[in-house]
Amino acid sequence: AASGNELYVMTNGFPYVLSGSHPETMTMAKLPYPQACSSRRSIVASQGWVSFASPDGMCGMRPGAALSVLTEGYYSRREWQDLVPSSMLFAAHDEAIHVFSATSGGTVSLIVELRDGIAAITTNDENAKACFTDVVDDALYYVKGSVTTIQKWQGGTTNKTFKWRSKR
Repeated sequence: AASGNELYVMTNGFPYVLSGSHPETMTMAKLPYPQACSSRRSIVASQGWVSFASPDGMCGMRPGAALSVLTEGYYSRREWQDLVPSSMLFAAHDEAIHVFSATSGGTVSLIVELRDGIAAITTNDENAKACFTDVVDDALYYVKGSVTTIQKWQGGTTNKTFKWRSKR
């Protein structure tokens, strides 16, 4: 994924960053953080950040900043592994990253909003097999679970209910 004049390359080990303004003059550097990319469908660029699913959590990188695990304050490694990062699909829309995952107990969906490297997370029960962000009409479209039709995010007229939980 690209951000500014940098191209981020995720691998099964360390991520790499290629910097430069012309292909012939780009330099490559191996980042000193061993964060493997668990799902190539999770790589997404949004608001200057490049994010992806790793075994430890949702990682984020941007020019001039170190790689960080954005979800570490919300999920332990074990809890993140329960979300099955290898099945994750990320989509960027409205200053948030939508995370869809197929877990052993069903599906889970997260909406991660990034503000200066700090994540705010909301969960819901939507699931998606594929996503597309249309910048022309500013909408996120997704193929829902077993349904074979394309749906628009927040395109329905029926409100959904949710349960809010906080720490004591």
